[in-house]
Amino acid sequence: SNQLTTGFKSESNSVVKIYVTNMNGAVVLSNSSTVQKGYNTISINQAQKIPSGTYLLTIIKDDKTETIKVIKQ
Repeated sequence: SNQLTTGFKSESNSVVKIYVTNMNGAVVLSNSSTVQKGYNTISINQAQKIPSGTYLLTIIKDDKTETIKVIKQ
């Protein structure tokens, strides 16, 4: 896919940093976004720039870090 979309709940209005890293730990995409309290959806449109494979998506908000594995086909 050419677009990566993720959703999550935020306890407050804030700015989040988003990183996509390959399995070697190199950052292939980075982005920041303002989120509102409640459920948020963030789309990363630059996903077409990375080749197919397995990546780690990391979202950093305040002092919390969340990482999930994503697969681009």
